[in-house]
Amino acid sequence: MFHAHYERDTETGQEKVASGQPPYHTVMMTALLLYACSNGAASSWGIARLCEWDLGYRIVSADQSPDFQTISEFRQIHLKALKGLFVQVFQLVREAELVKLGHMALDGTKVKANVSKHKAMSYGPMQEKEEQYERKIDELLKQAEEMDKEENARYGKDRRGDE
Repeated sequence: MFHAHYERDTETGQEKVASGQPPYHTVMMTALLLYACSNGAASSWGIARLCEWDLGYRIVSADQSPDFQTISEFRQIHLKALKGLFVQVFQLVREAELVKLGHMALDGTKVKANVSKHKAMSYGPMQEKEEQYERKIDELLKQAEEMDKEENARYGKDRRGDE
């Protein structure tokens, strides 16, 4: 899904015969945005800085430092796919009771399963939860886009602001 964009000619929309590689691996960029979202970092500028200074971000980004423009462009190009993926991730971590909407925490703790027919979700409430997740993801992605626009206006489109 993410690779399809890089396998097409951007001007004509036709498939390329000899396609080039995306600027950074799409799995790494997707993981980076998911990690940033789960830690409350929405700004492309902030994520780029964290990739240079924060150990967790350096691990997720495989010690690479994509610039803010690359992060912002990746998010814009793959907005629909990222939204769907983020909703699925939120559903999975919620089902594993690792998250409440708005907070995500993952660790290596093993938990004994406790399955109950009373805790099983029927289709109606499950649809409502999915819609709630989609609204929250929309809100987070819109907030990230607004922050990018604000920082573009403040620093300039081609500047980081800490030169």
